[in-house]
Amino acid sequence: MSALDAIAVPRSTVRCCVENALAFSTQRLISASSSPSTDVHAHDLCLNEWPREHPDYTNAVCSIAARRVAVDLLVDAGTVPAPTKGCVLPFAGLPAHHSRRDIPEGGAVMPAGVPLLLVDGHNLLWRGAFGFPAAIYSRDKARDLTAQFAFFALLRVAIREELPTAPELVVVFDGEHGAGERQDADADYKANRVLDEAALKPVRAIPDVQRGLDAYGISWIEIDTAEADDVIATLVHVTGSEHPDREVWIMSGDRDFYQLVTDRVRVLNTVMHPGRRHIGPAEVHARYGVTPTQWPCFCALKGDPTDNIPGVRGVGAKTAAGLLDGGLTLQDLPDSGRLVGAKGRAIREAWDQVLAWRELIRMRTGLPLPQYPVDLPSPQLPAPAEVIEKLELW
Repeated sequence: MSALDAIAVPRSTVRCCVENALAFSTQRLISASSSPSTDVHAHDLCLNEWPREHPDYTNAVCSIAARRVAVDLLVDAGTVPAPTKGCVLPFAGLPAHHSRRDIPEGGAVMPAGVPLLLVDGHNLLWRGAFGFPAAIYSRDKARDLTAQFAFFALLRVAIREELPTAPELVVVFDGEHGAGERQDADADYKANRVLDEAALKPVRAIPDVQRGLDAYGISWIEIDTAEADDVIATLVHVTGSEHPDREVWIMSGDRDFYQLVTDRVRVLNTVMHPGRRHIGPAEVHARYGVTPTQWPCFCALKGDPTDNIPGVRGVGAKTAAGLLDGGLTLQDLPDSGRLVGAKGRAIREAWDQVLAWRELIRMRTGLPLPQYPVDLPSPQLPAPAEVIEKLELW
């Protein structure tokens, strides 16, 4: 089935939208198919580097859309090999300020719904550096490449085995001074993290990983003054505002992301056993007895050792969940009649600190970002050994 067969609008409408760009894209694809140095699966334009308000942004999206229609037509004809197929998004004739919701029904090709995979880059690198089953070295045994190799291996396997279809992929890294704002508010925030030689192993692999992502057209974001958590939270918020039904996955072992979980946003933790790796609202509640929106309140009460947040002395997960039972938040507790006994007194005495801890745990959703999702599948990652070879690290 071609892209034209898969969309629910008349062929005449489709052809009207993409007629001019289609001829150009088809010719380029035929030329590219005969050249081994040209990747016919890659995007023609790097939209991630364009601001959305750019006057040619819409034309660029249309060009990529036409290219994808051309790919399907040529695949059907046997002219080029089949790529990883994505959605078709021609916006010809629409002014740049229009969004997908502005398109009249039946008047354009509608998106097929590409899932968005947001990867906690440091978390995955840490897991790769210290949890990969075998150490990987350069051929002369002089360089430890475990973190770099494992990063791409674990990511590739997760996409292949855990997601229903090829996603748009954005990898997010912590900025060097990302924790500064929270540490200004509380000097103890993450003060328990040791930066010895071993802990720096995944950090030193970041430039190689970022070069590898660039080499294969995978988007990544690193903002010097922002933590990856806040960047990912902002991407989730923006995506939900613009595309309320778009499926979003957050690949991380960090439970702080549970506060972002909804019916359309899930955490993917591949460290867990198969069948338990996809975490939604029901899984959060079943495990901890709270809803995702209660997560910052829950952690402020019980503490979060990972970020060096002690919580209230004597209040554990079970007590915190019981206090918040029924959907209560911290604001509801003083008048709830539940702050009784020694634990209730301890919470009252530490009240201002508990509220401050909650603010540390809450993720920011309004950061200005250098790029935004484009609603197109990312190129497929090759085998990790091929990435290492391309980076000339062997």
